[in-house]
Amino acid sequence: MSRAYRFMDGSGLQAACGIIGIIEELHLPSRTFPLTARSPIVLVLLVCMGTTTACIVRTRREKVRPVALRTATLEELTEKLRVFGRIQTMKSTVDLRLSVTLDEQAEGERKIRDFTEVRGFILIRRPSSIRTIAELPVLKTRAFDMVSDGKIFKVHIPQKKRFLVGNAASEATSENRVDRVRPQHILEALLIDPPRENEIHQFLENVLEGRHSYQIIHLLTNGADGKLNLSRKLWFDRARSEIVRQQVFDAKADLVTDVYYSEWALENSLPFPGRIFLSRPKDGYELEVRITKAGLNETLPERAFVLEPPKGVAVERIGEDPEQNEGAPAP
Repeated sequence: MSRAYRFMDGSGLQAACGIIGIIEELHLPSRTFPLTARSPIVLVLLVCMGTTTACIVRTRREKVRPVALRTATLEELTEKLRVFGRIQTMKSTVDLRLSVTLDEQAEGERKIRDFTEVRGFILIRRPSSIRTIAELPVLKTRAFDMVSDGKIFKVHIPQKKRFLVGNAASEATSENRVDRVRPQHILEALLIDPPRENEIHQFLENVLEGRHSYQIIHLLTNGADGKLNLSRKLWFDRARSEIVRQQVFDAKADLVTDVYYSEWALENSLPFPGRIFLSRPKDGYELEVRITKAGLNETLPERAFVLEPPKGVAVERIGEDPEQNEGAPAP
């Protein structure tokens, strides 16, 4: 064996021979790659593979800003949630952008239809009343008007002369994903609830995802079968101690609502997120809400939550008859 190979172990020799074989297969002229054991290129390859990994592995340094991670107790984070209970009403000016997933899906991808961003107004009153009004840009005419009291929802779409009425607890089954948008979904995203009466079990989890660290409050309820059901997860960013995400689950532990929060601000010493990204994976739609004016705890008249069908517009009943299910809670 040539002296150029003696310092190599079996794996290094095998790798070197493989590279020499590749060069031979390329039929390169000998003046370009003279394939002898004493050739400079072969010697460099052999040294790299046989004696060190320095030729193929590079060590680099990255500057990482140290972030002071805050570790709170479950009681401290629960107290932060109780602050949201002091928000009784919202009279907000917002920008809305709706996206829906189309039924036609190619393998490994999905088609999404983005609607034009609209200016709107969201009125909320605890515990379950909401009205959302959106105006078309330029024309300033009404794009849609939605209202819900937690039991019944109503949606008016003037351009299509449609007026929908349904049980807020009924499952959205329309093939048209736009028809699956419900006002109570928006209320649940904007008006963060402290632990509810039925969410009697809580525990805290610390999670590291990439370079971000979170503390997650898990809220659980007692199921009809006596087992615990996961109700919600509330994610706190440990660097800022702010809520960045809320997940809501159904009785089967499926994710039904996924909300991301950012750009937190204060109004009257009360916190509110400037941007909300709401996803309803089962309903196939996403809604981005940007709050330009929060209007926290402003007085709202009772008529603010009244929506009746205009004359000449037929009422479409969605799902079950809402009058027969007035006591059913919203999902």
